[in-house]
Amino acid sequence: MNDLHDQANIKTVFIESTSHLPKGSTLKLNKVILHRIQISYLTSRMLEPHLSRGLQVAKLTIVQSHLFREEFGVQRFPGFREIDLFLYLYPPTLCWLHEFTLAHPMLRKITFIDQTKLDHSRDILAFPFLAHFSKILQQQRGLIDNFNIVKLVISRDTLTPNSEDWYVSGLSVVLVESLLPQLFSIIGSSLPKLLVLTLEFKTKHSYHIDELISLLRKLPSLRTLGLRLAFNRLHFGEQKPWMELRSAVPNPAGGRTKVAPGITAEAGMLWYANRIAQSILSIEAFFIHEQASDCRSGYWTANGWFTVQGGSRDVVGTLKDDRRDGWNGHIVI
Repeated sequence: MNDLHDQANIKTVFIESTSHLPKGSTLKLNKVILHRIQISYLTSRMLEPHLSRGLQVAKLTIVQSHLFREEFGVQRFPGFREIDLFLYLYPPTLCWLHEFTLAHPMLRKITFIDQTKLDHSRDILAFPFLAHFSKILQQQRGLIDNFNIVKLVISRDTLTPNSEDWYVSGLSVVLVESLLPQLFSIIGSSLPKLLVLTLEFKTKHSYHIDELISLLRKLPSLRTLGLRLAFNRLHFGEQKPWMELRSAVPNPAGGRTKVAPGITAEAGMLWYANRIAQSILSIEAFFIHEQASDCRSGYWTANGWFTVQGGSRDVVGTLKDDRRDGWNGHIVI
C-alpha cells in the first residue's frame, strides 16, 4: 500500500475490504476508495480512523436501519455514491436521511430492500419519495393489499443537494392478485422517471403478452424490465411459438444437460422478451428468473440477463441453470 501511494502515476486504489489497509499506520489514504462496506448502528463509527486519513467509501450497506437515530445524519463518508438499506423486523427510521443527503452531494442512489416475509410495503409507501404514488393508490379501494413492494430505488440528477432532486428510479413489486392494469396506471402517472421495474408473478391470473406490452407503454423512461416467475403467467393465446426455439437453448460446456422445463421456460421468456423489445423501444435489458420443482426434474432455477441489440432490437442472452436433485448438482453457463 505504501508503494502504491508513493507512485505519482497511480491516481486511485480500489479495495474490497478494510483488511487490505495497513494496521496501525498513519499512511495517508486519500488515493484509496473502499468499494463497499456493511454497517450497523453499533459499527457505524468503525471507519472513522481510516476516514480521518482520507479514505473514501463508494457504497454503504446499512443493516438494522430501525436503530439509526438523528446523530447518524452528521456522520461523513467522503466520496460515497450509493446506499443499500435493508429492512428487517421493524420499519426503518429515516430521521437522519435528509441531513445525511445534504452533506453528501455525490450520493446518487439509495436502495431500500425488503428481504423479509413481513411485507414492509406500507412502511415503504410512507416514505416521502412515494407521496404522490401513495395518495393515488389509497384512492383505489383494495389495490394496496394486492401487491407487495420489495425494493425501492431513489436517485437524483444533479449535484444540487435538495430533497426535491430525488425521484423514484427503480421499483420491484410482487403481484398477488390480478390488478396489473390498475397498478400500471398509477405507476405511469406518478413515477414518470422510472428506469427499472421488476414484476414477480405470484398471482394465479395470466396475461396475454400483448396486454403486458400495452401496459408497459405507460412507462416511457423504462430501461430495464425484470420478470420473475412470469413464464406460466404469460401467454400468446393458444400459440406457443417458442417451442420451435427450444433446440437453440444452449447446454453448458462440460456440464449436465439442462432440464426440459427449464429449456422451455428459457425459450419462452426469450421469445416474450423479443416481442416486448420490438414494441417498447426504450427497453435495453431484461432480468429473468424462473423456478419450479417436479418429480422428474427436481428443484431448478433459471436466471440471468437478456440484452437488446442495437438497430435490430433482437434480444440475446442465456440463463444460468441451477438444478438440485436431492440438493445436489450445479450447472454454470
